[in-house]
Amino acid sequence: MTDSTNKNNNNDSSIKTVPLTKNFDEENNCSNNFPKFSFLITFYNQDQFVDNCMECIKKIKIPTDYEIIAGNDGSTDKTKEKLENWKSYFGEEKFKIITANRNDGCITSHIRVSNLRKSLLKESSGDYLLYLDGDDFYCDSDFIVDSINLIKKNPNISVIMFKHQKFDGENIIQADTIHLEEGLVDKSLYIRSNYVNSGACVFKRIKSKRFNQMIEKSHFYTDNIIIIYNLCFGDLWYVPKNILNYRISVNSMWNSMKEAQQILIMFIIFCNVAFFAKEFKDDIYYHYKDRIFYSYFIRKNMENIVGKEFLNKYIKYSTAPLVKTIIDYNNASEEDKEETDKIIQEIKNIYPDVYKNVELKLKSSV
Repeated sequence: MTDSTNKNNNNDSSIKTVPLTKNFDEENNCSNNFPKFSFLITFYNQDQFVDNCMECIKKIKIPTDYEIIAGNDGSTDKTKEKLENWKSYFGEEKFKIITANRNDGCITSHIRVSNLRKSLLKESSGDYLLYLDGDDFYCDSDFIVDSINLIKKNPNISVIMFKHQKFDGENIIQADTIHLEEGLVDKSLYIRSNYVNSGACVFKRIKSKRFNQMIEKSHFYTDNIIIIYNLCFGDLWYVPKNILNYRISVNSMWNSMKEAQQILIMFIIFCNVAFFAKEFKDDIYYHYKDRIFYSYFIRKNMENIVGKEFLNKYIKYSTAPLVKTIIDYNNASEEDKEETDKIIQEIKNIYPDVYKNVELKLKSSV
C-alpha cells in the first residue's frame, strides 16, 4: 500500500542514535522523574483475545506509573466480563473500562473506533500514550524501558516508532520492510514511503488547541492518522525492533469490501488529514496520489460504482473541500468543481505517469 520514492535524508547530522541501555534502577517500581504511560485499548466482541492482550502488558517492564484504559464498543460476547476480571487483577486505580453505546447512530466502523479512541484519550492521564487493538498484542517486554531512555535524552520526540509484524493467529506471515534508519528521521520520508501500525508506537501527549481541533473536526482518529497528527508537534524517532504482533484476518470487514470502496475510504480519510495537517499535505498527496486520481475519475458515477448506501455513510464525514466536491460531485457548485479540477491538475502535473496509469487501468476494467 505504500509508494516508492527517491527522496532520501542526506543530512547526516539529522540521524542520531542512542544506546538502548537500562540506565535506571529496575527495582524502583515508580519514579516521579519518569513519565506516566497510558495503554488505550479498543475491543469489540473479542473475548477470545482479551487474556492474550492483557498477559502481554503484564509481562512488560514498566518502571514508572501507568494505567490501562479499555474501550468496550458495546460487545455482546464476554469481552466486558473478561475485562472486569483483569480490572480486579490490576486494580481500579490502574484499570478503567469505558463502554460505548452502539445505538448512537454511528454506522461506520472507522468512525466508531475513532470515537472510542477519542473517548479513551480524554479519560487518560498519561504523559505518553499507546494505542492497541484488542486482538493485537505486544511481543517485546523492554520497549517501555527503551522509550524512557529516549524520552529523557530527546524531549522533543512526539512519536517513538518501533516495528510491527503481521500475525495470522499461529505464525508470523510477513515482516514489514521499513525504509528508515535508526534514530531521528525525516518525517516526510516516513509519510511518503513507509507504514508502521500505530500499535507499534509510543506517543507524546499533545496539549494543544490545534491538536484537539484536528482530531475532532477531521472525524477520523485511527492508525496512521494518529501518527501524522502527532508528527505535527514534534520529532520522530525510529527503533528497528519488532514490538507488536498485528493480527490479520481474511474475514475482516476491510477485506469484505470492494476495491473501489477501499480506495474511496483511503481517499476520504487521508485527504481530510491533509486538510488539517497542512505541513504534510504534499507528502500525503504523494503517498495517496493513485487513490486521489481514482476517486476523481469515478466522481460522476461514484454512486453506481461503490453503492449508494456505502457512499451515504461517508459523505457527512468529508471535511476537506476536495473530498466534499469529489464524492458529491453531481451536487457540487461550479465554483467548487473548478477549484477541484485545478487541484487535480496541479497534482497531475507533478505525477503525470501515475495519472495516466490510473486512467488506463479504469478504462481497461470497463
